[in-house]
Amino acid sequence: MKDRRTGVKLTESNKHLLKYAIFNPANNLWWYPFATDPRWMHWAQNTAERHRCQGQRGVYLDNKTSEDANITEDELRLLVEKNDDGLKQLISRMQKFNSNVTGSAAYFYKKRCELEALIDAKGMPTMWFTLSAADNHWVDLHK
Repeated sequence: MKDRRTGVKLTESNKHLLKYAIFNPANNLWWYPFATDPRWMHWAQNTAERHRCQGQRGVYLDNKTSEDANITEDELRLLVEKNDDGLKQLISRMQKFNSNVTGSAAYFYKKRCELEALIDAKGMPTMWFTLSAADNHWVDLHK
């Protein structure tokens, strides 16, 4: 089997699957199997986030300036078995690399810090509102 000439990213393939439709000539309607499936959207989001986390893992492990760059498997097992402050510090250092993974705790912490810095620079807002769509349940958005 030959490789593709051009690479297709996971997000691009998911967008394509959302638009994928099957025509039913009996009732003259199009059926969107992926867009109408109640679980597929959650699966696609979960898979994309896991891929982003895997990518960040590589960045963390390749970071030669990190004190954890040369940690051995035995040292890691010992940290996990002891379950003390050393493990908490390791997890804290690893979390910093997940700040660009949407929805992670590190992502929301980073956004909180950005908001607090904006308030410090500009002052307390006089009006505040957020717009949040239930994007995984909004049928018109997927069409």
